[in-house]
Amino acid sequence: MKVKFYADWEIFDRALGDDVYTLKQLIRLIPQSSGYILDWGGGEGKQCKSIIDNTKFSVINMDPSVESLKRNSNGVLAIQGIGQYLPFKDGLFDAIHISAALHHAWKELIPCLAEIYRVTKPRGVILLWEPLNSNPIAWLARKLFVPDGYDPNEKPLDNNMLLKAISLDFNITTVKYYYIFSYTLPFLVARLPLKSFWRKLALISCEIDRLLLKYFPFTQHFAAYVKIIAVRKT
Repeated sequence: MKVKFYADWEIFDRALGDDVYTLKQLIRLIPQSSGYILDWGGGEGKQCKSIIDNTKFSVINMDPSVESLKRNSNGVLAIQGIGQYLPFKDGLFDAIHISAALHHAWKELIPCLAEIYRVTKPRGVILLWEPLNSNPIAWLARKLFVPDGYDPNEKPLDNNMLLKAISLDFNITTVKYYYIFSYTLPFLVARLPLKSFWRKLALISCEIDRLLLKYFPFTQHFAAYVKIIAVRKT
């Protein structure tokens, strides 16, 4: 069934807090106060726009889609490129941000990560936020509902394979998992009446997921998303 892609973003914001704004998190991990950051597969540049007025970093949004880049806001430096052949010189970036983009290039995972390594400075930081293939609710939702703008080539990633691939060239410092039962709730609540009521239940469900993932590590195997922070090996 084809559906329009929209969600109750307040649930994301309130349930995940600062974890929603992964690009802002990344900036805080960089020891210096200026330099270059790449938003890898940043689409319309929404995360870039959220920070460019409040940072001394030069932020570049790279995406393969010309149409998405055309919709970037004024002030966002947008460059077309593909992950396995990044149009940048070696060691340019102090940090690289990847939000729900790498799974679109899952067939080229190793070449993409090799290019990310190439253009990252020694001791540079990368932050990835990607969907995983181990959550049955997310799998069922993807099978039953096809949102507009869906990329038929995308594929949620295998967690172990992703961690192993990143570890080839980066030292992983943080791994955090998200969503067990609550993955689809922001999308469902957006379509229901009495939103304030359902929003409260959704936030309770998000909190239950957070506690399960924190105190019962085996539940991480069923997480729908993962955030990984890693430092480039010298």
